Amino acid sequence: MNLLKLFVFFLSCTNLTFSQTTTVQDTILASQYFKKADSLLTDRKLDSAIVYFKKALPLYEKAKAWERVAGCYNEVAETQIEEALYKESLKNAQKALEICNTYLPDHHIEKAKSYDRIGQNLETSKSEYNNALQYYKKALQIKKILLEPNHLSFSDSYLYLGKLYTRLGDYKKATQYLENSYEIRVKTLSQHDKKIYQNLIAFQALYSKLGDYDLVLEYLDKKTKFIKSTYRKDHKILSDNHNGLASLNYKKGDNNKALYHIQRAISIWTKAYSKPPPANYYTTLGNVYAELYRYKESIEYFKKSVELIKKTRGEYNVRVLINNYNIALSYFYIEDLEQTVEYLDKTLILGEKLLGKDHFELTRSYELMSGVYMKKERFDKAYELLEKSLNICQNSLGQNHPRVSDINTYLGFLFFRKKDYKKAYSYYKVAKKIDSTLYGNSGGKVAYSYYDIAKNFLFDKEYDKAIDNYKISLNLNNPDKNIDKVFDKSLLLNSYLGLASSQIGIYEDTKNPEYLYKCQEIYKKADHFINLFFSDLNNLDDKSFFSEYIHQLYSDAIRSYALTFNQENTIQSLNQIFLYSEKSKSNTLKSLLSDTNAKNFSGLSEDIIKLEKSLRIDKAFYKSKINEEFSKRERDPVKFTTYESKLFAISRKQDSLT
Repeated sequence: MNLLKLFVFFLSCTNLTFSQTTTVQDTILASQYFKKADSLLTDRKLDSAIVYFKKALPLYEKAKAWERVAGCYNEVAETQIEEALYKESLKNAQKALEICNTYLPDHHIEKAKSYDRIGQNLETSKSEYNNALQYYKKALQIKKILLEPNHLSFSDSYLYLGKLYTRLGDYKKATQYLENSYEIRVKTLSQHDKKIYQNLIAFQALYSKLGDYDLVLEYLDKKTKFIKSTYRKDHKILSDNHNGLASLNYKKGDNNKALYHIQRAISIWTKAYSKPPPANYYTTLGNVYAELYRYKESIEYFKKSVELIKKTRGEYNVRVLINNYNIALSYFYIEDLEQTVEYLDKTLILGEKLLGKDHFELTRSYELMSGVYMKKERFDKAYELLEKSLNICQNSLGQNHPRVSDINTYLGFLFFRKKDYKKAYSYYKVAKKIDSTLYGNSGGKVAYSYYDIAKNFLFDKEYDKAIDNYKISLNLNNPDKNIDKVFDKSLLLNSYLGLASSQIGIYEDTKNPEYLYKCQEIYKKADHFINLFFSDLNNLDDKSFFSEYIHQLYSDAIRSYALTFNQENTIQSLNQIFLYSEKSKSNTLKSLLSDTNAKNFSGLSEDIIKLEKSLRIDKAFYKSKINEEFSKRERDPVKFTTYESKLFAISRKQDSLT
C-alpha cells in the first residue's frame, strides 16, 4: 500500500514537472513570436506582424499569461487600424478589454491601450466622436494613475484627443493637446521616429481647419524634410504630402496645381502598394475636377471613394454621406436630374440612419432636391422641401443663423421664379434682416441681400426702390471705392447692370432722356472696373466667365446709346455705339487669348510666368481672406494685419517683375 502511494506521488510530480516544462517552453516560443511580430511592425510589414501576434496568442492563453494575451490582442488591433481593417480591429480591442476586465487589475496599462484602440475605431470608422472621447479619457485617467507625467504613452493620448477635438471644432483644446504630445515626443524620441511624423500630420490638419494656410504649408514642408531625411526620395509616404498640397491649392483656388499634386499622390501610392489609395485621395480628386467643371470625372472619383469607404469602414459612415451628396451635386450641374434625385435619396436615407431624421446637416440635401423640383417647375414640391429645411434649421440653430438666412433667400428665389414678387420680397426681407443682425452693415453677404431685393423690385417694375437697393449693395460691396476691397466682383458687375436697367425702365415709362444719361454714366463706371478686373484675373477660365458679364454690359450700353441716337440724332451717340462695339469685339478676343500665351510670345521665361501666376493666385486668396475677415462682426486684428502684410509683400514682388 505504501509502495502504491509512493508510485502515485512520483507520477503526479512527474506530470507536474512535465506540465511546468511545457508551459515554460510555450511561453518562450510565444515570446519569440511576439518579438518577431514587434520587429516586423517596426519595419512596417503589417500583415506579417499580425500573423506572428496571432501565433503567440494561443500559447499565451494556454499558459494563462493574461497580460501578454491582452497585449497581443491590443497589438493586432493597432496594426489592423493602420491596415484600415476596422471591424476586425474593434473586435480584437474589445477582446483585449474583456481579458483585462476578467483577469487583470482595474488600473492596468493594457486596459488603457484597449480603451485607446476602441476609441480610435469609433472615431475613424463609425464617426462616433463623443463615444470615442469617453474612451480616450478613460485611457488617459489610467495612465495618470500608473505612469510618470512625461511618459511617452501620454503623447499617444494627447495626440488622439488633439485630433478628435480638431474634428469637433474645439481648436483651443486641440492645440493644447497636440502641443503637449509633440513636446513629449521631441524630448523622448529620435528626430526620425515615425511618431514625430504623426504629430506633423495632426498640426497640418488643425491649421487647415483654422484657415491658416501659411502654417499648413510650413508643416507640409516639415513633413517633406522628415520623409526625405528618413526614407527614400520617392518613398510612398510622400503621397500623403502631395495629397496635402492638393487640398491646400484647392482651397486657394489654384486647381491646376491641385490636380498635379493629387495625381502625383495617387501615382506614388499605386506604385508602392498593390491596392488602391485611401478614399480621401479620390474625394480630393473629385473636388478638384468639380472646380474645373469636369463633372463627369468628378462623379467617377466620388464613386470610387464611396466604394473604398464601404469596403474599409462599412456602409454606414459619414464619409459615404458626404461623397453621395457630392455625386448628386455634380449630376445637378450637368442637369442629369434623374441621377441627382437617386443620389440625394441615398444621401437622405443614410443621413437619417446616421444622424436622425431632423438633423440640420440633411437640410442641404433637401435644398438641392428643391432645386431639382424648381428646374422641373414643380414649385409646390420645392416649397415643401424648403419649408421643411427652414423649420429644422430654426429649431436646431436658432432664428438668426446664416443657414436660416440662406434658406429664406432660396424661398425668395422660388417665388421670384413664380413671378410672385410680393411674396419673394417677404422672404428676401427676412434674409436681409438676419444678415444685418449677424454682420452689421458691412460685407459681401449683406450686399447680396440688398442685390436680391433690388433685382426683385426691378422685375416688379418698382424702379426707384430697385435703384435705392442697388446703390446700397454697391456701397457695401465696395465700401472704400478700391479695387482691392471689392468683396465680390461678379456681384459688382451685376449690380451695375441692374442699376442701369432700372434707369432704362424709368426712361421707357417717362421718355425723359435724363435717365438715359444716368444709365450711360453707370456703364462708364462699370467699364472702368472691367479694365481693372480683367488684368487681375488668374486664368483663362476666369476670364471667359467674366467675359459673359462684360458682353452683356457692352450690349446694354450700345442699346442705351441707340435710344439716345433715335431721340437726338447726334454724332456723339454714334461714336459711343462704335466705341462699345469695338470694346465688345476686343473683349471677345481677349477671352480667347490666355495671358500666359501672350507672355510666352513676348519672350519671358517659363519660371517668370509661373511665378507671376502663383503671385496672382496668392494675391486673390489673401484678398478673399481680408474680405472674409472684414465682413465679420468681430474681426481678429492679428489675422487682419497678417493678411494685409502678406498682400503687401505679394504686391511688392509683383512690382519687381514689371
